[in-house]
Amino acid sequence: PRAVAVDQRAACAREIAGRPLSDRPRCFAFQRGVAGASRDADETHRRAGASSCAPTLFIPSAQKGASSALAALLATHPQVLRPVRGSHYKEPGAYINAVYYRQSLARRASRFPWFRDDEPFVALDATVTYASESRLPAMRAALDAPRAFVVFALREPVARAFSDFRFCYRPYFFSQDIGFDAATLGALDAYDACYGAARAFYAANRTAAADAAGADAYYGLACQDLKLRRRDPFGLVRKSLYVYQVLHYRAVHGAERVTAVSAEQLKRDAPGAGRAVAAHVGLCASFSFGAG
Repeated sequence: PRAVAVDQRAACAREIAGRPLSDRPRCFAFQRGVAGASRDADETHRRAGASSCAPTLFIPSAQKGASSALAALLATHPQVLRPVRGSHYKEPGAYINAVYYRQSLARRASRFPWFRDDEPFVALDATVTYASESRLPAMRAALDAPRAFVVFALREPVARAFSDFRFCYRPYFFSQDIGFDAATLGALDAYDACYGAARAFYAANRTAAADAAGADAYYGLACQDLKLRRRDPFGLVRKSLYVYQVLHYRAVHGAERVTAVSAEQLKRDAPGAGRAVAAHVGLCASFSFGAG
């Protein structure tokens, strides 16, 4: 197995070396999160941002949606570098509100590796709350790495919600004697009313403006008011509404840079799913997922 890995890495290096520089991955420095008050502050931010490479491969999927399986698969590729900090070296969370506004740029950047600009690596960030938290994580990430790629790991929505209920929040619901149906069905009418206008607009138009209306409903105040959040306090339903998350990332990063892999694909043919993602991201095709 070790010899196979060495051979694949060598083949991968030869393939990358034959590409023009413009087609190779590169290191993007972090941009300052808050405008500096002086030239010295600007220089401090610049040095802090250049201390690591901003992530250029995102898996912003909902928890229990197969993001861990996809991240583990992609991390076997010799060009993919995991975060150096964060849950399971997978979820650094550098762009969530709680981190972005409370930690310095240097501390956020320290969650990721550094490599030379002539080294064709991509830094991975598979924080599962990015897509559902708000619009901001996608926008912040695009400022740091305008050429980043996004891969959603999506699971059948009800199966994802049930897994979320069972593994993450069951102690709360169990203590309240609330079953899965009671935890989810009560929110459906409220969500239906909330997204009704956006769906009708899309059915009549099917345009970019209609897509934006759906994302506005998902991330805006109308669908996050206190009454609705009380009906779905842990987002069991909301996190499974993938369409608005994907539309937002397509609008921010570009449709050509966003793709998706289903949990069923990963279960049925993980190496095939890995090859498809590698081709989308521009990783070397010489590497064979699962070999060795």
